[in-house]
Amino acid sequence: MKTTTNHLKLFKQPVLLLLFTVFRFHTSSAQEPGAVPAPPPPPQEAPAPPPADWLPPGDPAAQQGDYYYLPDIETYYDMRNREFVYIEDGNWVFSPFLPPMYAAYDLRNAFAVMLDYRVHEPWMYHHMYVSHYPRYYYRSMYAGEARPVRGYNENVRTVFYGERAVAHPLVAHPTVGYRTTRPVEYRGGAVGHPVVVEKNMMKPGAPAGGNRAPVVNERRK
Repeated sequence: MKTTTNHLKLFKQPVLLLLFTVFRFHTSSAQEPGAVPAPPPPPQEAPAPPPADWLPPGDPAAQQGDYYYLPDIETYYDMRNREFVYIEDGNWVFSPFLPPMYAAYDLRNAFAVMLDYRVHEPWMYHHMYVSHYPRYYYRSMYAGEARPVRGYNENVRTVFYGERAVAHPLVAHPTVGYRTTRPVEYRGGAVGHPVVVEKNMMKPGAPAGGNRAPVVNERRK
């Protein structure tokens, strides 16, 4: 029995020595000043923002604005910074992409309002643009137009015309049990007409006078 105990002691000593050596080696390697750290993982490439070729064509002879408003999704587009501006959780978000809930929104067929060229940061006066350009107001206001209407220009007070692009196919939903739909008719006197840009709404250096472009083909209800 005594011999067995001696053998165990002799066996444990080299094992403990080996473990101690390995531990010291790893500790010294981690603290070695010349050690080269592992390279970080490569950054993931961000998806490219959608190009602005979806915007309705402007009139070259008219004053061009810096902002568009998309009534159907209550979102602004800043042409200078190439970003969408919208409300999310009570804050204004500035992003090169559409709001997440409208990620599938078809910009090529969107109705867009080119805002007055003098206005600065129009989202700060959102209540005014929502009342003048409510969602889908143009469907009833321009229902009699022979050509597709793609937008409205506040600077010349006329509409943009353009052929509609091929829309993406949508998933059909069952309509069993739905009541008969009714068209929305807006009766407010300001609906569809330009927002009056007050002095406090203007960008620095903008003239205080009215629109420089003549009023052409303004539609009134």
